[in-house]
Amino acid sequence: MTEAEQILRAKLNAETGKLAWKELERHFARGVVIKVAGDLDLVDVALAVARDDKASVQAWLDRGSLAKADLDDAQAWHDERMALAFRRLAIVGLSDGRQPLTDADGRYVLVGNGEIYNHLELRAGLEARGRRLLTHSDLEVVLHLFAEEGPAAFGRL
Repeated sequence: MTEAEQILRAKLNAETGKLAWKELERHFARGVVIKVAGDLDLVDVALAVARDDKASVQAWLDRGSLAKADLDDAQAWHDERMALAFRRLAIVGLSDGRQPLTDADGRYVLVGNGEIYNHLELRAGLEARGRRLLTHSDLEVVLHLFAEEGPAAFGRL
């Protein structure tokens, strides 16, 4: 490795270590995030991309170690203290119930199995109190109910 590559590697290592998940979320929305398998070093991948090393990148793509992140990959939530991820079997809210769900100010984040059988009744009550629900998901009802009532909300499910 040349001295220039060593300097670039050090710079990439320093920069990638500083990125918070919140900074990366907007890149998911634009579809410009890649996922890197655990057997690869993220800095090695960044270095290969920076050097325009098409052979290495293509080899990683071919074996599935490198890929464009998709919507399922974007369904993970991280912050400094925790991470949530979920694979969903959609029954209620098929088109708009992607998880994790977050409330409007980002204070609460929820993943769950759903099966909230009284969600329509609870939704009507929330909407009557001025809550604006953005999806048809039964779990969004739980999120808003929890924001209003705290842990007591779970007794109403």
